[in-house]
Amino acid sequence: MASNLQIDDDVFVCRSRIPQLEDQGKAFFQTKVLDRQNRSVKIQMPNGELSELISTKFVHHRVGVAIIEVGDIVSESTLLDPLAKTALQYSRLLLGDDDYVRLFKIRTYSELEHICGHQYFHAFEHIIIIGHGSKDAELCFAMEKVSVSRLIEAFNQNNPNPWNFIFLCCYLGRNAFAKPFSKAASCKSLVGPYNSVHGAVSAQFAQTYLIKALLEGETTTVAHRHGSESTPPKSEFRLWRDGVLLKKRSAQTAEESFQGE
Repeated sequence: MASNLQIDDDVFVCRSRIPQLEDQGKAFFQTKVLDRQNRSVKIQMPNGELSELISTKFVHHRVGVAIIEVGDIVSESTLLDPLAKTALQYSRLLLGDDDYVRLFKIRTYSELEHICGHQYFHAFEHIIIIGHGSKDAELCFAMEKVSVSRLIEAFNQNNPNPWNFIFLCCYLGRNAFAKPFSKAASCKSLVGPYNSVHGAVSAQFAQTYLIKALLEGETTTVAHRHGSESTPPKSEFRLWRDGVLLKKRSAQTAEESFQGE
């Protein structure tokens, strides 16, 4: 969902809001804003005419998903590769265009520094990081554990616009990691698990979160709630922004989910 939309802004609009467009296999239509009325806009249609009013929640300045698999060699074939491939294929189905989806497979911090420094992420709105986290607020690479401060340094290298981060890494939704990382200039929001989490649960959460945020125009807060509701009761993904914990799965929500099974 874009904020501060202005006339002549280049934007991406959910095609589901423009039923007269052909090729509904693609999720977004790239166009310009021609008029704005409160929380709605009119966009330029393919024939140059104005569209009907469309809610700004279905309009994005950027779309797309970048996936970073942080390999550890040991669990790649049984956990990290399948999870990364699941996120990749789902994102392709969701967006309908490979220009908006990319998978990076790395094993070293120097590789992360390299891709962060070369504008590879500029076209994307969401960055999914798949790997292993630690209770000491570290992301585990193949040969070393990297602190949250060093990760912030890497992502802050070249970030004209901050990203929404989804950490599918155990423990990185905890205060020690998520609070400082979510305060970084490169981070718009952060979602991560509080405890150890099963790979299939991570995949389920990410899929629900993304479809709610991208196709249904929900805020990160609402998308996080729906993603949490889609997972087993004892799983907990926490949402952070600007160093503040916005949402965690309440005991009441988990109990209601359990009773409904």
